[in-house]
Amino acid sequence: MAGMDIAAGVHGDLSHWWSVMAELRAKHNDQVGAINAWQTAVVTAKHVASLPHAENVYTKAAVASILKGLADAFLLCGRPDDAKAAIDERNAILYNLGVLKTDAE
Repeated sequence: MAGMDIAAGVHGDLSHWWSVMAELRAKHNDQVGAINAWQTAVVTAKHVASLPHAENVYTKAAVASILKGLADAFLLCGRPDDAKAAIDERNAILYNLGVLKTDAE
């Protein structure tokens, strides 16, 4: 089923599965594996959010949530620049959803 590009539910479930796998890998001190799993979760969540029939506030918020997990994993591995990039992308999504304000507002 994962080969079906339009199967938003399947891909959404896969994204969640990868985020759980990332958390498990982190708990087992496999930080590199955790980062790889978070990155796969991000790619999969972005795919779901890009589908015309599934593009909504919930799928975009899911991407933002997964980006936070990726940023945390980067920080644990001593990669603050990568963490900042993930947080900046997350914040841009939340700003576009109207959930987050900029410092100037």
